[in-house]
Amino acid sequence: KSDINIKFDFSIRNNKTVLRSIDTDLNQVSSGQKVNSYNFSLDYMLSQSLTLRLFFDKIVTNPFLPSQYRNSTTKGGISLRFSLAQ
Repeated sequence: KSDINIKFDFSIRNNKTVLRSIDTDLNQVSSGQKVNSYNFSLDYMLSQSLTLRLFFDKIVTNPFLPSQYRNSTTKGGISLRFSLAQ
């Protein structure tokens, strides 16, 4: 019998560059984005030398400027790992 190892990671990151003018008290965003990342994996040991892994990764990028486009990347799959070491 084997345990199932489940792992879930979530992160939010904000990157923003602001141009500031002291004379006119103007604050203008010149670049930046908000990045959300979701990572999920499930590991199950089928035998002592064979491990099954299911995974899903998604990254969503939302720019702060209207001239840039929203972008997302999604990856997922299944992997079998065979180990010769004891």
